[in-house]
Amino acid sequence: MTTKRCRVDGLDVEYTDTGSGPTVLFVHGVYVTGALWNDVICELGDGIRCIAPTWPLGAHSTSTAGADIGAEAAAQRIVHFMESLDLTDVTVVANDTGGGLVLSTLGDPSLDTSRIARLVLTNCDTYEHFPPSSFAQVVRLCRLSSAAGGLIMRLLATGPGQKFFSRRWPSTRRSPRDNASYSELS
Repeated sequence: MTTKRCRVDGLDVEYTDTGSGPTVLFVHGVYVTGALWNDVICELGDGIRCIAPTWPLGAHSTSTAGADIGAEAAAQRIVHFMESLDLTDVTVVANDTGGGLVLSTLGDPSLDTSRIARLVLTNCDTYEHFPPSSFAQVVRLCRLSSAAGGLIMRLLATGPGQKFFSRRWPSTRRSPRDNASYSELS
């Protein structure tokens, strides 16, 4: 898959755009990339236009210098991305924190969400649980300083950062049985 770039809200967002036909836009959660959806995209085949951005949510490789990377800005960026590519009649598929961001987008009366025709949410954060309590300190930091928040997000996206996050908040990603197994491996 060929990676493209689109400038949205002062950030370069990398994405893949494959197939033709009805458009599906994928929204992943934190600390993963658009590659999360590669198997799904392959299963959908060439009869569906699949757009899988790597949103600036911690595992991205593009610079976030000077840009707002808070949750509200991230949610707005989804709509602004669709506008910049002039996407219409879009099916949005979201999981994890991406689902919470999409729900936030739909609840923002200042945004034109008419480009979204269908919504598929899989195993995602919801209104009353967004952002997840495990991210409270990071969210506060991002609100105080986008530069400091960006630095923390980049650090958490590294191997040691992900290991720290997994140990600090293990219940956010694994069952108690998986936590025991993870501790044995570490």
